[in-house]
Amino acid sequence: MKIRQIDLSDINWDLNAAWSWPAQVKVSVIVLISLLLSLVLFYYDTLNEFNQWQQLQREEQPLKTLFETNQAQAVDLSSYQTQLQRAQKQWQTINTVMTTEDDASSLLHAISQLGIAHNIEFKSLQLLPKTADNALIVRPIHLEMIGNYSELRHFMAALETFPTLITLHDFTLSTLDNTQHDASNQLLIMSLMIKAYKFNDNDTTQANEK
Repeated sequence: MKIRQIDLSDINWDLNAAWSWPAQVKVSVIVLISLLLSLVLFYYDTLNEFNQWQQLQREEQPLKTLFETNQAQAVDLSSYQTQLQRAQKQWQTINTVMTTEDDASSLLHAISQLGIAHNIEFKSLQLLPKTADNALIVRPIHLEMIGNYSELRHFMAALETFPTLITLHDFTLSTLDNTQHDASNQLLIMSLMIKAYKFNDNDTTQANEK
């Protein structure tokens, strides 16, 4: 097949006369226009994607900073929750050894029974008026008792095993006039103050409330 040569100078390039252009020219023009349109569409599509990429780049750093901040807060929250749970357990443990209003009388009875078990004679076993501040209510118990050294020593050791939180104060110890010559059986008089504690649930509780 022989391709006819075309003299471009003989072609009327007026668009209104495009219908008279040779077929090869028409095809070439159509292909060229298609390529130009494709390039234009590709350019604008790529430009749009590039703009989106730049926008994402600008948003990335604030989002990264926000993520790191939230992550740090989450770690701090986890640590805080762990500390709070530990504090709650410690509070529950402390609360179990505190007395209640009913426990005060029970404690007095328990001390009395403990003394009887160790052959202690009580001259005084008295529940004194309680004192209070914003945190604790203190219930003092005054003891004055008679026994020999061994009996008193074992009684004091038994007091330390009480499940209720108590502290011992104001010890005095003196001999009892008697005819005993055996030092191991020498009767002694011991006086001390036991203090039991409970949490003050009412901040308006007045000191020395009975």
